[in-house]
Amino acid sequence: MNHWDFPRSSASVNILLQLAGEHGLAPASCLAGTRITRDQLQDPQAMITASDELQVARQLQQQLGSERGLGLEVGLRYHLSSYGIWGFALLSSPTLRSAVELGLRYIDLTFAFCRLRAEPDNGDLRLIIDGSDLPPDMRRFMIEREAAAIMTIQRELFAQELPLQMVSLAFPADDREDHYEAIFGPSVQFDAETTHAIISGALLDLPLPQANPVTAAFCEAQCREILD
Repeated sequence: MNHWDFPRSSASVNILLQLAGEHGLAPASCLAGTRITRDQLQDPQAMITASDELQVARQLQQQLGSERGLGLEVGLRYHLSSYGIWGFALLSSPTLRSAVELGLRYIDLTFAFCRLRAEPDNGDLRLIIDGSDLPPDMRRFMIEREAAAIMTIQRELFAQELPLQMVSLAFPADDREDHYEAIFGPSVQFDAETTHAIISGALLDLPLPQANPVTAAFCEAQCREILD
């Protein structure tokens, strides 16, 4: 079993299908080869397999082309509210550091396909996105999706744009370099050994604007119960 092969909400597939529809694709064309039903897409409690979600993303990429930066485009749509109780747990956390720690502790409540881990880096925090055990044809898509989603989450946690100190991507630059800079900032680098973001230590312990200890404790208890 792959580390990403855990059941997940159908909400992520709905995000993929919304993007597909905006590009003129019918839902049925992206659901081909999956076991996902219309009822599951309309049921907020429904769970689907990771392999089926991966197949939807593959169909999207095959039909629209891998050169269009679809991973980035879809990743920006993963708002904190998309993740349910996990998102509210992060939002009510006291600081960015505690939000990162909680988010990684309950990462199986998200739609992640990449391995995510955090390491100290000279007073800063290095957040590593590892897609090495994903199918090669979907690796860049999912790394880009995860990285763009992290940018959306950080922006919503602080209710403002806070550029990361550095973003390094483990693949070569292409003609979309301006698009990457618009999302990650001018410090984005390519051809790195790993895909990672450096979060400034100055940001890690700043209070989050919607911090609430009672709500945070309740949300984490819910996350723990769901994961169990």
